[in-house]
Amino acid sequence: MLRAGRLEVGGGALVALALFFYLDPQGLFPLSLAACAAHELGHLAAIRLLGGRVECMRVTLIGAEIRLKGMCRLSYPREAAAVLTGPGVNLLLAALCSGKAPVFAGINLALGLFNLLPIHPLDGGRLLYFLLAQLTREESAWTVCRVLAAALTALAAAVGGLLLWKSGYNFTLLAAALWLAAALQRGRKGVANRRRNRYNES
Repeated sequence: MLRAGRLEVGGGALVALALFFYLDPQGLFPLSLAACAAHELGHLAAIRLLGGRVECMRVTLIGAEIRLKGMCRLSYPREAAAVLTGPGVNLLLAALCSGKAPVFAGINLALGLFNLLPIHPLDGGRLLYFLLAQLTREESAWTVCRVLAAALTALAAAVGGLLLWKSGYNFTLLAAALWLAAALQRGRKGVANRRRNRYNES
């Protein structure tokens, strides 16, 4: 694991970054990395403006995880606003760069829209969880999010498998579905930890 201040990068993420860089003949890796960095900076800026304090940000093979200090946790409406800021930054960059940098604009558009899918722990899934948790119990909110995420992930895996079988080489959607399945499992642990932390703080 690589550590620099409050930033932690896991070994799996480092290997994946190295592979993407090596297998990138079109030079999309730096643009994708810049779009991801803008996405996370949007989250961090919103958290700071909304009164939260970041304990650390950990980048793993599954994605990035921002941990807040226990005494500075945000309310559900503020967490929802912070969640929306990441994809919002990507969509704004897509609009601003559509004329002069269409490739960078396309990457930001894809990243922003992908993260708005209602699959936990993507931003769209987290937003749905925060909204439901505000209206009902956390356990009920997580059950709805888990069932929806599992159904959408299974659908993506089925379509991805069919696409791979038909094309013989296109495994992109299937890989994304497997990534989402792993992210869903990690998100489940994160929600459980959140409930324990809220209980311990009360």
